[in-house]
Parts: sequence; C-alpha cells; structure tokens
Amino acid sequence: MELRDDIRQTLATEFHFAVGKMEQSQQVSLELLYYYSAFFGAIQRALNLEWNRELALCHMVMNSSYKEMQAAVEQQMINFVPPTLPENLTNACKEIARLFDTNAMTLENLYPLLARIAELSYATTGNGHYNIMKGNLRL
Repeated sequence: MELRDDIRQTLATEFHFAVGKMEQSQQVSLELLYYYSAFFGAIQRALNLEWNRELALCHMVMNSSYKEMQAAVEQQMINFVPPTLPENLTNACKEIARLFDTNAMTLENLYPLLARIAELSYATTGNGHYNIMKGNLRL
C-alpha cells in the first residue's frame, strides 16, 4: 500500500498506543472497544490527507466490526462470546500496527487480518454464537 511516510508513521504510532491499551483489557468491554476505535478513527483522519482504497477498506471493516461488538456489549449479549476474543482482537490489531511499522502493507497480508477482525466481530452476534456452538466458528 502506497502511503506518504509521515501518514504511515503516524498511523503506526496511534495503532501501537491503542494496542497497548487494548492489552490491558481482559474482557470485551466498552473500554476495549474505545481503544479499538482508535484504529478506524486514525484511518479516517489519514484519508482526509491522502486517499487510499486499501485504507478505506481497513476503515470500513474496523468501523463495522466496532459497531457490531459495541451493540453486543450494550445488549449484554457479550456473555456468549468466548473469553479469547479480546486477546484475538488485540493480536490482529498488533499485526496491523506491525505492518504499518515496517511499511509492509500489501493487500495480500492485510486481507487475512481484516477477515479475522470480521470473523471476531461476527462471533459477537446471535448467529455467530450459534455457529460457535455448532463448531463451525472457532476462535
């Protein structure tokens, strides 16, 4: 992904700060999601400075997954989610931050991380819980 170096570095710094805070949350909570929201918030600001379709894809996936997980927390449905979700979400975000650090961001290495985030947020839905119980969705 081609980004101006200053934008890439700013995003990497923001992402690493958010990951550090996410690592302190041991459960899916509004606090964890608050720090997770830094990802799509920083990306949105970056898109105002330089348009990039891959970055727009990151924003869309992360913003949508945030809304899905936030709804689960607010509806108290989060009790159905396996306790490994915060760790898995934090790890995926850590990998995205690492890609920005090393300027190694390509669609080929970004796509599996975005798919993982989509999968994790889907796990917070009623149908996601059903698929976990059936053994179709493994976190």
